[in-house]
Amino acid sequence: MSNPAREKLDLFRAAKLLLANVQNMEKMRKEGALAASPADRTCHSALVAEFREKVKGLHKKAILILDRATDMKDRRTLREAILREADRQPTSVFVRTSILGDVLENMKEIGDLAGEIEPHCLPISPDISLVFPEWIGGSALEGYLSGLPAPVRNNHPPAAFGRITNYHEAFGHGTEGDEFEAWGDGAKGKRMGAALRANQELRADIAAIAGSFRDTGNANAAKAWIAVRDLAALRQTHQFFRKNARFSTEPVNYANGHILRKVLAEIEEKGPSFRTLDDNALLAFVDDAWVRHRLTSYDYDLRKAMLPEAYSIALEAAEGKTATHDRLKRDDPQLFREALAYLDDCADALCLLCKVDAKQLRVKPAAASKRRRGPSPRP
Repeated sequence: MSNPAREKLDLFRAAKLLLANVQNMEKMRKEGALAASPADRTCHSALVAEFREKVKGLHKKAILILDRATDMKDRRTLREAILREADRQPTSVFVRTSILGDVLENMKEIGDLAGEIEPHCLPISPDISLVFPEWIGGSALEGYLSGLPAPVRNNHPPAAFGRITNYHEAFGHGTEGDEFEAWGDGAKGKRMGAALRANQELRADIAAIAGSFRDTGNANAAKAWIAVRDLAALRQTHQFFRKNARFSTEPVNYANGHILRKVLAEIEEKGPSFRTLDDNALLAFVDDAWVRHRLTSYDYDLRKAMLPEAYSIALEAAEGKTATHDRLKRDDPQLFREALAYLDDCADALCLLCKVDAKQLRVKPAAASKRRRGPSPRP
């Protein structure tokens, strides 16, 4: 996670700003998502049509993408839409024959997912994935930003996030296959199973930022997506602490920001040539990047231990205290470095999304010696 080019984090000041802002990041309410304009519906359907064409040529499996504007009036309409999309696949006879029984068998789950706010991908069979895209009125990423000031939200257009989430679901989760088959079985069983979800989300996020950059040549949406991943994990950890609830693995599965920054740097390094990749070449890049950066069970366990400690450091620092900081620095230097590096990444994310001036969060080395002694981002 470390970025040596960054100035040192002023943890006392940064913690207050971090905790104040992550509490304002709220997921989109269902009633807000349903309030879609005709223009929203047109934009949604156009993006669905574009991605239906993209996935047709993928070699991995058949991916059926639903249109929330037309396909989800009721369960009968939904079932007919799924079968119609099956008929449009290059292997339509095989797909329709395979899918008919699975659709009927899973219709209740399919219907329930159609009513969910957030996008989903449902593997109907080993060869077929069903994608429920964004709500018509806005993306999941917009939902995370909905509590932030309007000028901040306006810097991130909805269409850009609809594209990035469609890549996450269709090219990411929709193409999951043999690369994950061994993770749930074997001698390590349960421990590998815990890391499985985080690796699935990592691969899907790589697909999201790679696809968005390939299509647009612009990294803004990818950088915002990465920033939200960091801050959302901190926000979710905050919620567990606030409710005095047992810490869940949910934030652990999505806190992939430090890896995604490396992948985005690799993409930008490739320059204009990356934009010439066809859809199968793009997917090959996603698979290769995931193999190089995927989480081991050790990585996963370290992250699971790190998030609550990082939050505790921030919570105490906001009150001018250093108990967790000092304990970790003394007893577990590696976990200490990981926790502070994560808070460093969150500070960068805060500057990007919330337009916080970096000067409010960091101090130059020369100035640091004049400040009172306190926690620094590195031992």
